[in-house]
Amino acid sequence: MNLSALKSGDADCVLNPAANKQTKAWILLMRWGAMTGCHQLHERSLFFRGYQFPLCARCTGLFIGLAAGMAAIMLFFKINLHILSLCTVVSVVLLGIDGFFQLKGVWVSTNLRRIITGIPCGFFVTGFFIRIVLMIYDVLIS
Repeated sequence: MNLSALKSGDADCVLNPAANKQTKAWILLMRWGAMTGCHQLHERSLFFRGYQFPLCARCTGLFIGLAAGMAAIMLFFKINLHILSLCTVVSVVLLGIDGFFQLKGVWVSTNLRRIITGIPCGFFVTGFFIRIVLMIYDVLIS
């Protein structure tokens, strides 16, 4: 199933009270995905067992990276800030290049490329943000 089923006239059959639990859960996840600001385009999304992911491939990568970044920074919070800054800038630039050139029609990005640029960007941006917050906290406490 995809988001277009919710937007089309056939949505009645999807939103039917007799719909199975998986379909109801999928609808809730799709609504959550829409609240994140993701465009949820069918052609830019991944699918699992016939259901479209609630986020596009790039947003899925960003959220995976965000979760991994939070876990890593909590375990290894003494990462060198200069290295973390460099990795953050590089990952944001790579994600931006992919998105910009796709927008301008220079190339068509693939879902794999979107995930590959999204995961490190989410990881390093989250790690960088948490690292800065921890540094500010240390300064304020001491």
